[in-house]
Amino acid sequence: MPTTVTAIPNRPPVLRVAREARAELGQVWTEGVVASDPDGDIVTIRIGDGPEGFRPTTDGRGRIDGFEWEPVEPGEWTVTISASDPGGQSASSDVLLVARSRRDGDLLLALGDSLAAGFGRDRTDLLDPDECGRLESVSYPARTFATLVDAGSLAPDARFLMAACGGSGTDSLFTREVSVTVLDGGQAAEQEDVGSLTQLEWAGLLNPTIVTVTVGADDVGLVEPGRVIDADAGDEPQVAIDAGKLEKELAECEAALFELLVALLTQTDAHIALTTYYDPTAADPIGVPGCAGACFREVSRTFHTALNERIRDVAARLPGARTSVVGFDDAFTSLGTGGQSAHCARDAGRE
Repeated sequence: MPTTVTAIPNRPPVLRVAREARAELGQVWTEGVVASDPDGDIVTIRIGDGPEGFRPTTDGRGRIDGFEWEPVEPGEWTVTISASDPGGQSASSDVLLVARSRRDGDLLLALGDSLAAGFGRDRTDLLDPDECGRLESVSYPARTFATLVDAGSLAPDARFLMAACGGSGTDSLFTREVSVTVLDGGQAAEQEDVGSLTQLEWAGLLNPTIVTVTVGADDVGLVEPGRVIDADAGDEPQVAIDAGKLEKELAECEAALFELLVALLTQTDAHIALTTYYDPTAADPIGVPGCAGACFREVSRTFHTALNERIRDVAARLPGARTSVVGFDDAFTSLGTGGQSAHCARDAGRE
């Protein structure tokens, strides 16, 4: 009687490795990788490329058995680890590498342009001595900081630092180096012994608890509306928005803002408070001839509405647990009257 031999199919290896490795800058993270094969086959482990400071480790026989990682910059990276047997079966797993600067207590860091820096409420605001046109003591982020400390949401010994700088468009937060100032006893004092970094680099270096972000005016022409409108300086001046130009500015702003916020989320553990935009100086615009600004006031709402729609669209694409939208028009009105503290409530429709 013939004998039937049933071949047992080759089974893939079993790979065990952590899903996430999290380290502070300068700290060495060591992680083991364990792989076995249900058929008793020899298993080969391979580890993909990682960021600077990342390397596989080996056992006494020269076989990969894990990795070490000493991050040199904040950020997040994914490394793929795989195990294979001689029969061609394999298993793989992705490890998320998370690098952060050490967080030294509660900190609110303000990023953005002149409105976030406290300049812009009035064309006569004091600009000296800070080259960024900062007036921290009356800025929206400073009021927000005080409100959160009073409410117990930030520790009593929390710090407030300002990196926001007048004249900064969204792209400038990636490229323009600025110093930071800290509010100390109501007076701004230069941050010492650190030098100048971009606003994004400040966030990565400090790893704050909260980051406020206010940008948009320099991106879409609120500061220089002549970029996107045509103005007639005659006896009966008319202003017309060039829809194509405005759309181009808005699209570029939206793309840059999304890139900025993703970078903040991947380089810090901060909660991002993104403000909508409100420019009370729009009644006195630069670059619009004639009509004493009156003609521009009629269309400034279009600028604000279109920009704020894009800002909310960007926020809606990001994790709600780490991103809030703050209605800046209400908060800014409070600043202008010197009355109530700025609101830090989330925009309607967001959890």
